[in-house]
Amino acid sequence: MRSLVAWVDGRRAGELTEQHLPDGSLFTFQYDPEATPRDLVSLTMIPSPAEGRFETRVFPPPFEMILPEGERRARVEAARKILRSDDFSLLSYVGANPVNRVRFLTLEATPDAPVPEIPTAREIADCTAGRALFRQLVRDLDLRQGIAGVQPKLLGAPALPKLSPDLRQFRGSTHILKSSTDAYPFLAANEYACLVAFKSAGLAVPAVTLSADGELLLVERFDVLPDGNHLGFEEAAGLMGESSATKYQRDYGSLLEALSQFVSPAAEGALRRDLTKALVLNWLLGNGDAHLKNFGLLYRDDADVWLAPFYDCVSTLPYLPNDVPALALSFDWYSKAWWPRAKLEEFAATYGKLTPAEVTAVIGEARAGVAAGVSLIRGLGRRIEGFADLGRRIGALWTERLRVF
Repeated sequence: MRSLVAWVDGRRAGELTEQHLPDGSLFTFQYDPEATPRDLVSLTMIPSPAEGRFETRVFPPPFEMILPEGERRARVEAARKILRSDDFSLLSYVGANPVNRVRFLTLEATPDAPVPEIPTAREIADCTAGRALFRQLVRDLDLRQGIAGVQPKLLGAPALPKLSPDLRQFRGSTHILKSSTDAYPFLAANEYACLVAFKSAGLAVPAVTLSADGELLLVERFDVLPDGNHLGFEEAAGLMGESSATKYQRDYGSLLEALSQFVSPAAEGALRRDLTKALVLNWLLGNGDAHLKNFGLLYRDDADVWLAPFYDCVSTLPYLPNDVPALALSFDWYSKAWWPRAKLEEFAATYGKLTPAEVTAVIGEARAGVAAGVSLIRGLGRRIEGFADLGRRIGALWTERLRVF
């Protein structure tokens, strides 16, 4: 039997074990008797006075959300000199520095490992050799970082002079640093402009800093509180029982309905409206990668849950002209094709529960956000060396999709 201890903000919350059986594995999470509602490890694992034990025959989806994917996973496996890690072994390797508040450590360890130090926002903003800097950081920093996704990224904390080493260590990682690649040049600038479009449309997004060369994006984590504690964060995939391997399954209607079951009643209307607006934005921006791991919820406890800021928003069509949406629109229109406006208006009424006037307002706000993105992308094309051609293509794409929608 293998075991890992779950810690939440310096408090021991419970223990995850894997028991090998003749027909596979049994995974068990047991909350500690002293655990409180603040120590919740998943909205799908809410303990009761009579029961704090949860069992599953598959690796728990809420814990799978932090495991590296693709090239990052291959790099971790190469560093450990193994052919392939199982999920439990990988969690034991990266669980001390995850992209949510639940840390997984071995039985004898405590959550006091140093946090990788990454450049400050000012240093990123001034950087003119982003990918070279990122490669150096990958060489120098600890690979034991619990963050999923295919895009190269690092978890860490800038060396903020006003924070004592003790507080910086207690807070853990505060930022995510993302890099463009040869296959997707200026992906950081692309994401930056998309996030500005989302923000201009009235949606919450993380605080971000773009490097001077458009190749790095520093993203401030939105689950870290000023006092060093954390909000709970979970991706839609885990909440829906899906994993990285199945993140392109389901549909946006099912996604919306699933998340609405977890949020507080007072937050449900905003969730339905904002997710509907995000779908309009993703259509206008040509974002074909809005899968189940790119939506999430924040919470203090199971009675106080709301939609997380939008993140990982990129325009994929400039790189992949034949790209299609990550998910079907709904069970009723289950097609991996860019939906016509009439179908989205039906979605807004059925799943968003919006009135015709509200649908018109949401679409208008999304259009205004993308128009702001077009203006920004043109400015970036003039400012960032080498970005002009791609910037023109992105701007032309968004302008055309605004015209025909």
